[in-house]
Amino acid sequence: MADLLLNLYGTYTFNRDEKGRIQTPAFFYEMMFPNRSDKTNLVMTKGPDGCVYAFTLKSWNYYVDQLRNLEMSDSERLALIRGVLSPAGNCKVDSQRRVRVPDDLAEYAQIKKEVEIVGFIDRLEIWSPEIRKLYLKELKEEQFDYDSSCKSLFIGMMPRSANPVESDGDTDQED
Repeated sequence: MADLLLNLYGTYTFNRDEKGRIQTPAFFYEMMFPNRSDKTNLVMTKGPDGCVYAFTLKSWNYYVDQLRNLEMSDSERLALIRGVLSPAGNCKVDSQRRVRVPDDLAEYAQIKKEVEIVGFIDRLEIWSPEIRKLYLKELKEEQFDYDSSCKSLFIGMMPRSANPVESDGDTDQED
């Protein structure tokens, strides 16, 4: 799994060209395809909240392997797996870092001309700016407490030696 570790972050805005292609930000492209001999394809599928997910082939294959391990007797789980796999498509990134968003996915995400491409750890999220703005507004209206959640997340993830609140019991203090 070490070769799957991506660290994608940030938001970039681009316009789709007349062929429905979007530019892959150079930062993302370099991280996703460090070895140009690898296939420069992205697998795109429906993401939650009205975005399109775009995975490298390695990341996609990892998630598909995880899906294989799920219990298939639950009808909701089957619907979810079908909902992820059926719209998925392999999309070639050209030499100019452009990739075409399939029409059905662009329609699902209400993507017209402008798109926002968001790094989301191991994948990209492709959004219509209007839909993303509505999503962020809904979070705020639901009183999502970003500050508390962020503090909880990052303090909980701190290495023990860096956490000033917790001690590993090893001190250099003399009594």
